[in-house]
Amino acid sequence: MHPDFDTLNDAVLQHAGRALGADGRLQPFAATLADDGQVHLSLALPDEQGDDDAAVEMLTSGLRQHGAEGQFVAAALCSLVRDRVPGEETKRDAVRVHFERVTGEHIDLFIPFRFNGVGRLEAGDPYQRQTMMRIFPRPLSPTGELMVRATTMAKERLAHAPEFLPFAVTMTTSGELQPVPSPPGGLSDVDQLAHLRQACRADAQRGILQGVVVCYCARVQGRTAVCVEIEHTTAPASRTFLAYTWTPPAPSSTAAPKHRSLGRYSPVNWLTG
Repeated sequence: MHPDFDTLNDAVLQHAGRALGADGRLQPFAATLADDGQVHLSLALPDEQGDDDAAVEMLTSGLRQHGAEGQFVAAALCSLVRDRVPGEETKRDAVRVHFERVTGEHIDLFIPFRFNGVGRLEAGDPYQRQTMMRIFPRPLSPTGELMVRATTMAKERLAHAPEFLPFAVTMTTSGELQPVPSPPGGLSDVDQLAHLRQACRADAQRGILQGVVVCYCARVQGRTAVCVEIEHTTAPASRTFLAYTWTPPAPSSTAAPKHRSLGRYSPVNWLTG
């Protein structure tokens, strides 16, 4: 497991062991790890005592909110479950600890347990299962980050300018997204596009890039569209066309055309490798 999960696990199992050893019950609780290494425990108080499902939902909701605010870098959600231990046919009581980290690592840890003839708590061998993320948003892939940035910039440009000028964004080897400087004025769209591609190619040859996205206006199947070309070292190159419509101003108006409805064109598969 990630070292942050080991830190959380120590605190979680200490509290869970004390609670189970005291009265055989364990109210769901959460543990968070701040970026300064401090661990904090929290409980939920549902309307009905003993409603573990409601407590888990309350804890999950609180963790999502505080995680989005950057109050911690990793979290653990602990509760009692009935689960089938690997190699056994029947379900047993177990402590389940759901771990998540802001960078996307996540795992469920199960510790089966029972009380022996004299009431002493005995823990079995822990085991892990992959699970879905429940607290932090699922991180985007590098190509997903490039697509989101390109789409956002395209919408901004269409909303504020009568013409859509080509642009490019690079992703450095450290993961930073950087807009490519605009080409000199007076160039045609074709020349601007060539200038942007040449700038990206030069940075790629220097070994400082892991990905690039280039956007430009195109006419495809009789429709106006923004073409988004993405190249990344971990994925095949792709080209996506985002169709949009625009409303011309009235003949007597000096206002710029209004662009709207930027979105992936769905009637035809316009995504090509």
